[in-house]
Amino acid sequence: MRPRLTLLAAALVVSGCIDWDSLSTNYEPTGSSQTGGGAAGGGGGGAPAEPFCASLSPKPLVCNDFDGVGPLVDWSSVTDPPGGSQAIDEMIFLSGHASLRAEIPADGDTFFSTTIVKPLSVQASTVKLGLDLRIEHASADPMVVAAATFAFGPACGVGIEVIENGARAVQWTDTVDTPFAFAALPGSPAAPGWARIELVYVAEGTPTVSLYVDGVPAYENEPAPGCAPSEPEISVGINYTPPGDGWIVNIDNLVVDAF
Repeated sequence: MRPRLTLLAAALVVSGCIDWDSLSTNYEPTGSSQTGGGAAGGGGGGAPAEPFCASLSPKPLVCNDFDGVGPLVDWSSVTDPPGGSQAIDEMIFLSGHASLRAEIPADGDTFFSTTIVKPLSVQASTVKLGLDLRIEHASADPMVVAAATFAFGPACGVGIEVIENGARAVQWTDTVDTPFAFAALPGSPAAPGWARIELVYVAEGTPTVSLYVDGVPAYENEPAPGCAPSEPEISVGINYTPPGDGWIVNIDNLVVDAF
């Protein structure tokens, strides 16, 4: 499993892998979404709406609306490694504002990560990957704290990385990461809002990558390394590696289309 969160320099590693199928996939007209929105409009707080995934037509290959699934991972009982400076209280949980949420205190001294992985039975040469993103508090340190990736195989893929106060596209192999330009989220740190981040990657022929924020291109058809179709999987993950001054990151309404 590989969410491309590879900052492994910390002394202690705490990790977990969650069964994707235990999360809600709201294709059916049941339930409601606290953060649902249109296909291009992103999430947002407020009254319950039609389930995000059920609102999409045609249906994407994979769509997960994380609302209503309950706590995913609770790190509150994790103990500092020897020499630790403070109690660790990291957790990923359901909140009133989002569904997959990481709240990370300042100056913790533990690396941790959690990843949701789903294998896909397709042979894809083009992938569309989208998610709703809200950064309530960003660190001054330029570190990757979350990612959603589409792996064409164990050694090649593409993804959206959350870093600083925005996101960027990245293409990776087992030896080299190729990050693309950073796109800041709209709004201000004092008044963060939701943004829809969407990536389009063409893996074969003339490989290119495009990144959109609320439907507006940050860049389009940038030349990119290619990936050969293989046995793909989709993953979404959050991690933290100190030092830092804390993070609060929200992810919802993950959509993948591959063809």
